[in-house]
Amino acid sequence: MKKCHSKKGGFTYVELIVVLSIFAVMSSVILFNYKGYQEKVDMRTLANQVALRLVQAQKYAVGGKIPPRTTVTNWKPSYGVYFSTSTAPGNDADSKDFVFFTDLDNNKIYGNGSGNGSCSSGTGECLEKISISRGSYVKGISMDGTTPITDLYIIFTRPDSGAYFSSATGPISGTYAEITLSSATGSTTSIIDVYPSGRIQLK
Repeated sequence: MKKCHSKKGGFTYVELIVVLSIFAVMSSVILFNYKGYQEKVDMRTLANQVALRLVQAQKYAVGGKIPPRTTVTNWKPSYGVYFSTSTAPGNDADSKDFVFFTDLDNNKIYGNGSGNGSCSSGTGECLEKISISRGSYVKGISMDGTTPITDLYIIFTRPDSGAYFSSATGPISGTYAEITLSSATGSTTSIIDVYPSGRIQLK
């Protein structure tokens, strides 16, 4: 009778190293692609958040919403959003956040014209300071995509649904205002265009 010898299956050291190497490479590629995908999702979410605040300001103004702290007489409902590219945190907004505000004195600027609306004290024109999460920030602000500016007030005043643009230096004219948002790594950006007609476009 022939003796049956069972063969034990398994990996040699070389085969094991090759398989582990392939697995490591595939895992790295998947994780790298996931990180890029997550950045794109985060930037799209941030752009939508900013656009919704702009729409909210527009609706509040046109709808005549009275802010909780106003005691101003003969006030035309006016709301806006303030953006800045400053990297030095001040009393209110810098590149890491933006401000939803009401223009109580109808002067078409936020606070005293230097971006000071007393967000820290909970008084004045500031209604809410929105922090930008995950290391994203306001990378740039420009008019018509060519003329850079450091700060921007986008204001809507009843009964007009159109947008009014100004900065600390005064009124700004242009075909549209462009806000560029960037991820922490700078590899992913989202662009928001706001037109004088009140139209808001995400890119």
